[in-house]
Amino acid sequence: LPHLQIKRVLRGKGIGNINNIVNSYMAFELKYNLSFSAYDFDTRGLDLNIDLAKGGEEFVHIGGSKTTLKPNDFIFYDDNGVVYSFAEGYRDSSKVTSSTKNVLFTIDAPGGIGRIVLDQAAQELVASYPSSRSVFLDYQSNKQSLI
Repeated sequence: LPHLQIKRVLRGKGIGNINNIVNSYMAFELKYNLSFSAYDFDTRGLDLNIDLAKGGEEFVHIGGSKTTLKPNDFIFYDDNGVVYSFAEGYRDSSKVTSSTKNVLFTIDAPGGIGRIVLDQAAQELVASYPSSRSVFLDYQSNKQSLI
């Protein structure tokens, strides 16, 4: 979340140093004050879906700890289970590592963030990865478009 990166920088610690891909999107978080995420694309199941948790879904955090999701948590899931939970974070098996070859980036934007800002952030992110492709999916209107 961008507020965590902002707090870290204000404490004089700088941007976290995890790996080049994660470090890159954390810089975009600071620049745009949006929540960027990255997932190892090759570890996901066939279909990636966006929904609200029903409650009771099992979730394994980065680091291996397990939890049970509460109802109405915003989630991404595939045929292997929950990939991302707004309340809990990222699935351990989807984390980006130094051996990751293909990455799925997402930008979470709350209501009120203008489409122009989102487009600008997405276009800059895509431009920093020359061989990338992108699709914009608006969860609320269920519309997608190419960027």
